Amino acid sequence: MRALYQLLATRFWINPYGEGRAAEYKPYQLKIAQQTNLSVPRTLITNEPAAALQFFDTCGGNVIYKTFTAYHRETGDGSYRGIYTTRVRREDLQARSKTIALAPCLFQEYVPKESELRITVIGDRVFAAEIDSQKSPRMRDDWRRYDHDQSLYRPTKLPREVEKKVQELMRKLGLVFGCIDMILTPEGRYVFLEINPSGQWYWVELLTGMPLLDYFTAMLIAGKRDYEGPVCPNLGSELGTLSY
Repeated sequence: MRALYQLLATRFWINPYGEGRAAEYKPYQLKIAQQTNLSVPRTLITNEPAAALQFFDTCGGNVIYKTFTAYHRETGDGSYRGIYTTRVRREDLQARSKTIALAPCLFQEYVPKESELRITVIGDRVFAAEIDSQKSPRMRDDWRRYDHDQSLYRPTKLPREVEKKVQELMRKLGLVFGCIDMILTPEGRYVFLEINPSGQWYWVELLTGMPLLDYFTAMLIAGKRDYEGPVCPNLGSELGTLSY
């Protein structure tokens, strides 16, 4: 099966196998995002407890821990438990010093949020959804702790310079599709967190009305990243102003 990607390398893949696998690695993502002049949080990858404590102090105590890859395990009752982005305290780092020493950990400076953005990139087209996560205590640090009753999802437009950097990031990573998470700070700064090269996206359409499926289908039919957008005559007035 893996040989197919090489034997049919001239075909249009979503995404090319090698590039898609490489783009899953968060340290690599962050490096490429930095090279694209996207703003990224201060980040430390370490298995040295003393370095983690020093980073904590450098960031004024505002630090989060996140996993390198999505993690979940079955609990035995049919449900699953996962590790979300988590604020850490000095006592957490001290209590877990022996655990930190066992394997690299990913720490980042906590970035204050006005809202969060889920950006779906389909070829050369960029679709941004704003998540008003700060109204829910449960979603405040990680919007994946869903609380639909307390949060609002709406389509939005990125500033043109940010959109161009997103498109450049995709090309540097060799991707034609990806789901990007960003933070919009209270000061209006856009901060890149990560990209999922095979992320879920149809839920964004269901919650915002953006016609992502139509555009994804149009790209598949065209077989290229620069494709003609579909005709969507039934868009609401709010969506109609977004000029996809």
